[in-house]
Amino acid sequence: RQLDSFRRDFAIEVSAGQEAGLANMEASMTASMSDSTSRLQATLAQLEATTTARVCRLEEQANALQADVEDTSSRVVRLESIERIERTSIAQSPPVGSST
Repeated sequence: RQLDSFRRDFAIEVSAGQEAGLANMEASMTASMSDSTSRLQATLAQLEATTTARVCRLEEQANALQADVEDTSSRVVRLESIERIERTSIAQSPPVGSST
Protein backbone atom coordinates (compact mmCIF):
# COMPACT_ATOMS: atom_id res chain seq x y z
CA ARG A 1 0.00 0.00 0.00
CA GLN A 2 2.70 2.45 0.89
CA LEU A 3 4.42 1.67 -2.38
CA ASP A 4 1.22 2.35 -4.36
CA SER A 5 0.69 5.59 -2.46
CA PHE A 6 4.31 6.60 -3.10
CA ARG A 7 3.92 5.84 -6.82
CA ARG A 8 0.74 7.93 -7.05
CA ASP A 9 2.29 10.87 -5.19
CA PHE A 10 5.44 10.63 -7.28
CA ALA A 11 3.42 10.47 -10.52
CA ILE A 12 1.41 13.55 -9.47
CA GLU A 13 4.60 15.48 -8.68
CA VAL A 14 6.21 14.43 -11.98
CA SER A 15 3.05 15.33 -13.86
CA ALA A 16 2.88 18.75 -12.17
CA GLY A 17 6.56 19.33 -12.93
CA GLN A 18 6.03 18.39 -16.56
CA GLU A 19 3.06 20.73 -16.85
CA ALA A 20 5.09 23.57 -15.37
CA GLY A 21 7.94 22.80 -17.75
CA LEU A 22 5.58 22.74 -20.70
CA ALA A 23 4.02 26.02 -19.59
CA ASN A 24 7.47 27.60 -19.40
CA MET A 25 8.38 26.25 -22.84
CA GLU A 26 5.12 27.56 -24.28
CA ALA A 27 5.69 31.01 -22.78
CA SER A 28 9.25 31.05 -24.07
CA MET A 29 8.21 29.97 -27.55
CA THR A 30 5.40 32.54 -27.64
CA ALA A 31 7.80 35.32 -26.66
CA SER A 32 10.33 34.15 -29.24
CA MET A 33 7.70 33.99 -31.98
CA SER A 34 6.43 37.45 -31.04
CA ASP A 35 9.97 38.83 -31.17
CA SER A 36 10.62 37.16 -34.54
CA THR A 37 7.35 38.49 -35.90
CA SER A 38 8.23 42.02 -34.79
CA ARG A 39 11.67 41.80 -36.42
CA LEU A 40 10.18 40.42 -39.64
CA GLN A 41 7.59 43.21 -39.74
CA ALA A 42 10.32 45.83 -39.24
CA THR A 43 12.43 44.25 -41.99
CA LEU A 44 9.43 44.12 -44.32
CA ALA A 45 8.64 47.79 -43.66
CA GLN A 46 12.26 48.70 -44.39
CA LEU A 47 12.25 46.69 -47.64
CA GLU A 48 8.97 48.29 -48.66
CA ALA A 49 10.37 51.79 -48.06
CA THR A 50 13.57 50.98 -49.96
CA THR A 51 11.63 49.48 -52.87
CA THR A 52 9.29 52.48 -53.03
CA ALA A 53 12.25 54.87 -53.10
CA ARG A 54 13.93 52.87 -55.87
CA VAL A 55 10.74 52.76 -57.93
CA CYS A 56 10.41 56.55 -57.58
CA ARG A 57 13.99 57.01 -58.79
CA LEU A 58 13.36 54.69 -61.74
CA GLU A 59 10.22 56.63 -62.65
CA GLU A 60 12.19 59.89 -62.53
CA GLN A 61 14.89 58.40 -64.75
CA ALA A 62 12.25 57.08 -67.18
CA ASN A 63 10.64 60.51 -67.35
CA ALA A 64 14.02 62.15 -67.99
CA LEU A 65 14.78 59.62 -70.75
CA GLN A 66 11.37 60.21 -72.30
CA ALA A 67 12.03 63.97 -72.33
CA ASP A 68 15.44 63.34 -73.95
CA VAL A 69 13.85 61.12 -76.61
CA GLU A 70 11.21 63.74 -77.37
CA ASP A 71 13.86 66.48 -77.57
CA THR A 72 16.05 64.38 -79.86
CA SER A 73 13.07 63.52 -82.05
CA SER A 74 12.17 67.21 -82.36
CA ARG A 75 15.75 68.06 -83.33
CA VAL A 76 15.80 65.33 -85.98
CA VAL A 77 12.56 66.68 -87.48
CA ARG A 78 14.01 70.21 -87.57
CA LEU A 79 17.26 69.03 -89.12
CA GLU A 80 15.39 67.04 -91.78
CA SER A 81 13.30 70.11 -92.56
CA ILE A 82 16.42 72.29 -92.88
CA GLU A 83 18.03 69.65 -95.08
CA ARG A 84 14.97 69.60 -97.39
CA ILE A 85 15.00 73.40 -97.64
CA GLU A 86 18.70 73.41 -98.48
CA ARG A 87 18.25 70.72 -101.15
CA THR A 88 15.35 72.62 -102.67
CA SER A 89 17.34 75.84 -102.59
CA ILE A 90 20.36 74.19 -104.22
CA ALA A 91 18.18 72.57 -106.89
CA GLN A 92 16.55 75.89 -107.75
CA SER A 93 19.73 77.99 -107.84
CA PRO A 94 21.55 78.29 -111.14
CA PRO A 95 24.80 76.34 -111.48
CA VAL A 96 27.94 78.20 -110.57
CA GLY A 97 29.48 79.97 -113.55
CA SER A 98 26.33 80.06 -115.65
CA SER A 99 24.77 83.32 -116.69
CA THR A 100 21.14 84.07 -116.09
